[in-house]
Amino acid sequence: MKLISIVARIIAPAAFLLGVSIAARAQSGAAILTHHNDYRRTGWNYAETILTPDSISAASNNFGVIATVNNLDDTVYAQPLILPNVQIYCPPNQAIITCQTGLSGLYNVVYVATVANTVYAINAVNGQILLSRNFGLPGNCNGGIKSTPVIDPVSGALYVMTHTANGVENGPQIFTLHALNVRTLRSGVLHECFLQRHPTKSFHHHLGRWTSA
Repeated sequence: MKLISIVARIIAPAAFLLGVSIAARAQSGAAILTHHNDYRRTGWNYAETILTPDSISAASNNFGVIATVNNLDDTVYAQPLILPNVQIYCPPNQAIITCQTGLSGLYNVVYVATVANTVYAINAVNGQILLSRNFGLPGNCNGGIKSTPVIDPVSGALYVMTHTANGVENGPQIFTLHALNVRTLRSGVLHECFLQRHPTKSFHHHLGRWTSA
């Protein structure tokens, strides 16, 4: 059982705490759509004008943990992404998507992916899981989802790469690119790649890491 804390200022940008704080802007209506905020991977929030050392100090009481998500199914390597004002919809009779009836509505949403191949849509205000979807047993070395997804706010798609082994130990490693609807987590497969294990060479998962989808 893994623990994620959502950290936020009361009146300004929110942040996820995953060992280090990643600046986010769910409360102010801005978004994090890709790894490190932009395609240059700068990590810079260009719109930030409020955060100062004084405003986030312990004495200010305006910065701290606002919610905790403690029931994710595994480790999170991918950077969480934030999309504000998402009209979440719980699809009926969808065995592959976990959701709770009555949670449909407008939310600022944090999207989190784990190495167990699960994608979560989480309420950025209180940490409640709105939707979740698992894509099957992870590949070798607990492959799962390790690269940061990418959100296209125009089409409403979240692109994510999953890693599975088709349920066969040491079998072909399958990397699949999905386009998820940010409202429902329904998806279509965009591309699927089968990688056969090399007879003499191996990939070391502690040394090699995926990049953004």
